[in-house]
Amino acid sequence: MKAKTKVRIRKMASIVGMLVLSACCFFGAYLMRKNAVSKLNETQQYVGVIERKAVITYQTSSAGLFSRTLQNKAFYLKLHGLNQNLGVYNPNEDYAKLDYDLRIGDTIKINYNHSSDTFQLNLEVFQIEKNKKIVLAKEAFQNTERKGFYIALMGGIILTLVAFYALRKL
Repeated sequence: MKAKTKVRIRKMASIVGMLVLSACCFFGAYLMRKNAVSKLNETQQYVGVIERKAVITYQTSSAGLFSRTLQNKAFYLKLHGLNQNLGVYNPNEDYAKLDYDLRIGDTIKINYNHSSDTFQLNLEVFQIEKNKKIVLAKEAFQNTERKGFYIALMGGIILTLVAFYALRKL
């Protein structure tokens, strides 16, 4: 193979990689947008007694050239009879109010998106009510999802534009 052909193949592979990555960004944006506009009656609802609660550290990782593992904190809840490990993520990682308001043995009503993975932390908790008072409002979760939607959408658009620009340069 000639050197020019190898370079061309590498460029095409990079372009395809960028387009796949942009598709992932668009799919992530779609999922976040879906959560950002969901109504409470479209989510799973469960009324149960708090068995365990804690502020925990969990890891997220990314793959690729600049792969890294990040550690985040979340407020963990385990409800009696619910086969989900529920968590609340706050970008500020300030869970003092939740920890104060929610006690082991309290009965709460929680709205969440069901996860098929019962071992991983499910961070899609929309709202928590205790004694008919809202402890965690759905707007907090939905605002975070809305911000994520815009970031993922912009990432997808930028990657697509760069890929098409590189394609024109071929």
